[in-house]
Amino acid sequence: MAKEMVKFTKLRTSIDPNFWAKFAELKLDKYKLDEKVEISVWGSYSSDRTKRCPLLLDCTSFN
Repeated sequence: MAKEMVKFTKLRTSIDPNFWAKFAELKLDKYKLDEKVEISVWGSYSSDRTKRCPLLLDCTSFN
């Protein structure tokens, strides 16, 4: 059985400005600044080494 080397790298992210606009909308309009509310966030990740920022967050991250 061949040995496989496990490699780790820093997680690089790209956060689209629309992410923050949607977050502010949810925080102000829907949750009324309630700090006890947990907001789930979804992102897309690519293990492709040619991608500069493999983790992307945008306004669809809250769907």
